[in-house]
Amino acid sequence: MHRRGRALRPSTLTERNDFGTLEAQPRGEATVREERNHARARRGQASLVVVVASLIWTLAATAQAQPADPIARLHIVNAGINLGWVNGILETEGGLTAANQPEIATDLANASAAITALIPLISSPPYDTRPLVAVNRMILRFSTELGNLSRRRALRDLAQIHASLRTALAVYYDARTRRVVAQSNCDAALFSAGYHFGTGHTAINRGNAALERRARSGLGRAIQSGERAAQRLACPFPGASLRALPMMSSQTPTTYATARPLIQTAAQAVTGGPTPGGGSSASSTGAGVTIAPGGGPPDRPAPSRPAATPTRPDLSCAWSSRWGDIHWDEGWYGARHKTIRGQLRLEGGRWVYRGTWGRTNSSRTGSVVLTFDSPTHFDGYYTYAGSTSQHAWSGSGSCR
Repeated sequence: MHRRGRALRPSTLTERNDFGTLEAQPRGEATVREERNHARARRGQASLVVVVASLIWTLAATAQAQPADPIARLHIVNAGINLGWVNGILETEGGLTAANQPEIATDLANASAAITALIPLISSPPYDTRPLVAVNRMILRFSTELGNLSRRRALRDLAQIHASLRTALAVYYDARTRRVVAQSNCDAALFSAGYHFGTGHTAINRGNAALERRARSGLGRAIQSGERAAQRLACPFPGASLRALPMMSSQTPTTYATARPLIQTAAQAVTGGPTPGGGSSASSTGAGVTIAPGGGPPDRPAPSRPAATPTRPDLSCAWSSRWGDIHWDEGWYGARHKTIRGQLRLEGGRWVYRGTWGRTNSSRTGSVVLTFDSPTHFDGYYTYAGSTSQHAWSGSGSCR
């Protein structure tokens, strides 16, 4: 659902960058001087928009019917966690400030990145991807207006984003009846579980015990909703794993930090696809953990290491990505004038490729960080030299 009123548009000009996305261009000097006279919150708002907008411009082009992907459920729960983090900040601190702007920018960008990654991985039917695209537009509009919103209005608008994404995941094609159905299902409940977990995670780290209790209560309701949907629709839902999360019995920053990779693993470990009862296309297999690009604000505890060392990705086989085929050994992707160089290292229990991208026919360059959630798939981001804005980059390998 959209808010009433005319949507605000970014005041920057745009042009296509080397990756094919629309990139905000610098404003005129007079405008910059005028903006410098604004309050800190206003400057923070502008930065927030730049970070989030760069992830959303090309969503309409990616919204098309595709087969279900093994990590689609992981993107769903990651979108929920990141939006929940934003909700926790606004609940506790009342709105956008110069101090919390980097966190909010990162969390909104990561939520958009998760939805962006989800859109081409689900089919239509059972899901119509257009409402998911609309939700990302709502996130951009929210980031545009946040600096001028009261606490009450900001929380109401964020709650509307949560409700709209849940609704988008609850309207699906029932393979049994061959009808479009609108009701709570496993995917919608999983998203809400991530949202309430993220809210509680932020609350416990900021000492807001009352908010943490409300969030945990919401998580319990989401689990109940998912378990009822699983019985009614025969769709997979990790109810037992969510009830066993450590922060359900002991609420501390440490138990929440430990629970974060567990809830992501639970989402990914659920197996199965669309069943005769319908209700879900976002099937998942495997047990790796994927964290949205950026990994969350730095003041939050880092996820615990997995017990076993993950299998090293094989970069010698054929790899494709959203920006073209990657030839790791030869150092190029998409076309030979597009270079990529770096090293694959084990960091925190995950294989991470860190390096640089560039052009042999121009001076443009930047950094790249690609995190492998399995030996044959990565999610990550690239940046331009001199900029901290992150732009999504995902890919997969055809390895035997």
